[in-house]
Amino acid sequence: INGEAYFSRDMGKIIFQSIRGEHPYYQIYTMDSDGSHQTLITGDKGKTTCSYFRPDGKKIIYASTMHNPASGSSPPPKEERKYQWEFDPDMEIYEADPDGSNLKRLTSSDGYDAEGVYSNDGKKIVFTSQRDGDLEIYVMNADGTEQRRLTSSKGYDGGAFFSPDDKQIVFRAFRDPEKPRIAQIYIMN
Repeated sequence: INGEAYFSRDMGKIIFQSIRGEHPYYQIYTMDSDGSHQTLITGDKGKTTCSYFRPDGKKIIYASTMHNPASGSSPPPKEERKYQWEFDPDMEIYEADPDGSNLKRLTSSDGYDAEGVYSNDGKKIVFTSQRDGDLEIYVMNADGTEQRRLTSSKGYDGGAFFSPDDKQIVFRAFRDPEKPRIAQIYIMN
């Protein structure tokens, strides 16, 4: 099961999540754009998701539960082994070199922190967090400092990306309680 695939800026690599082998949850892999040299870069601890290359290609970010030894230790039921999205409250955002080394935890909150992407200048990360009880959009410096909330509407806000000039973000939201499965697209400064 594979998903969440993104190119490096130079188009030479792809980063993605995959369930393979004995590990029952997603782990992060990279490969060359032609599909060769598929490499596990997150090891075999916990759950991982939402990986992304920094524009200069020298760092990656992804969300993981690896800091909690109990997370990901028991497999989901076989019938649930399909592409699905979990808002695991143990998810935190990590930074690493593209080979998975030099790991650094960037967030530390009670609640889901994931869906992170770098700004085009590589100085900021926009991400989704449930730290305040609702799934909202946050932004932080690329080193994890100065985390601040950008949205405050009830319902899921997530999947944000920066505009090419880094002046706006686009994101999806499920805010209508009458139509909870209908996503809307928003743009904000």
